[in-house]
Amino acid sequence: MIVCVVVSVAAPWASFLRSGHVFALTWVVPVIILFPLVVPTPPRTTLLVSILCALTMPAGIALLAARGLIAVAARDVIAAGVSGAVAVVIAMIAARTVYGAARQRAAAESVGSYELLERLGQGGMGEVWRARHAFLARDAAVKLILPGTAAGQGRRRAKRS
Repeated sequence: MIVCVVVSVAAPWASFLRSGHVFALTWVVPVIILFPLVVPTPPRTTLLVSILCALTMPAGIALLAARGLIAVAARDVIAAGVSGAVAVVIAMIAARTVYGAARQRAAAESVGSYELLERLGQGGMGEVWRARHAFLARDAAVKLILPGTAAGQGRRRAKRS
């Protein structure tokens, strides 16, 4: 957030000093978009942080204009707000994708109360995993029987042959 405030004040001021014009697109936009990709957070948290960061862009321009450091038109402030809004939408899509994938991965790596940590071996009937019990906080070995290799299904298959 602090980075966004600094960039939202420094970038418009520097661009105005160089060119006499304020650019609506600053480095705040990539920060907003990359935040949920680097820091997997729940979508609500991402939304809140992204909106606050996006608001720093028009607020920085308005602050500089109020202090008399730059001359801006209303369209410059609006353009900064629109580019921030677009970044927030992209960040939300990224947050839902990344956070959802992380939750699916965590669910896939658990069996009941056990979190699967490392595959130790694989055989004809299944796989053996090093696991950790969620409540007892101790290691265990968990054997997963592959579909179609259960004893009942094996007998049925033998009868058909």
